[in-house]
Order: sequence, then C-alpha cells, then structure tokens
Amino acid sequence: ALGARVEVTVGGVRRIREVQTSGSVLSSQDPRVHFGVGAARTLDRVTVIWPDGARWEKTSVPANQHLTVRRAETGG
Repeated sequence: ALGARVEVTVGGVRRIREVQTSGSVLSSQDPRVHFGVGAARTLDRVTVIWPDGARWEKTSVPANQHLTVRRAETGG
C-alpha cells in the first residue's frame, strides 16, 4: 500500500524505505521497494508497517527474492 513503511534488518543494520509512486509531472515510479544487502544470504528481519499502524513481520528471510505482503496477512 502506498505510504507503508518497509524495514529490513541485515547484520544488525536497519534500512527503511517507504512505498511511494511519486515521480515528476505525468509520471510515476514502480511502487516496489528494493534493498541491496550485499553478500547476505538471509535477512534478520523484514517488517511492513501500513499507514493505519498494522504490522507484518518475519524473521530469517532468505535474500534474493521478491516478497509480496498483503495487508490481510496482519490479522487486523
């Protein structure tokens, strides 16, 4: 969802991105967020925080993949 915050922790370092599509006039950007994690094979934690405050979190996530997280998976 637009405005959701995605946090990825790898090797104790937390990186944060916000889902957005804003671009310049008459254009937009891909809403997917991308994290470069170097040689890491596993992410310590992935957290998605939706604009309404609902959270989804998973630990020990394999790197080098696309994750699709749906708001309904938060149980809220």
